[in-house]
Amino acid sequence: MGIKKQGIVIFCIAILSGCTGNQQVISEPASQILHAIMECPNDELFPDHFPYIGIGDTEKTESEQKITNEDQEKSAWEAAVGDCFAGDMFTSFYEQWERTAYLGYAYAMDLQIEVVEISGLDYKNEIQHVLVKMDVTDSEGNESVYNQEWRIFYDQDCTSLVQKVELLDDDGFFSYE
Repeated sequence: MGIKKQGIVIFCIAILSGCTGNQQVISEPASQILHAIMECPNDELFPDHFPYIGIGDTEKTESEQKITNEDQEKSAWEAAVGDCFAGDMFTSFYEQWERTAYLGYAYAMDLQIEVVEISGLDYKNEIQHVLVKMDVTDSEGNESVYNQEWRIFYDQDCTSLVQKVELLDDDGFFSYE
């Protein structure tokens, strides 16, 4: 191979290496978390919290029922996305408002939300900006599309695991009428 061809090959490798640093690919754990947060309805992660009391059952006190509901909800979230987080970061995620904001809003507004596409915008220092495209359908069948920007913080030791997710731009979704 001539020197000119070697130079071209080295140049192409350098260009391709630079492109992979942009990391357009979303990790499976990050994708799994975003789907869990945004896709509605989801009776497993956001059930109707109306207690059912059968004939002959004793009614639990309000505080006992609240503890039971919270335990069931946390267990459901942990089963759905607990393995996606580094270390004990699931606990921090569980306390974030984003976890149930979409599910609660969709429930209150009678909306169905489907995540259509998740694409990487940029990646630097274990932080990735992603664009999530979602289709929203209301109870009358009207459809809207929203493109929302999120920031994913990855663990430094295991970059496929997530430390934190953060909504940056909701594209007007929470103003839905």
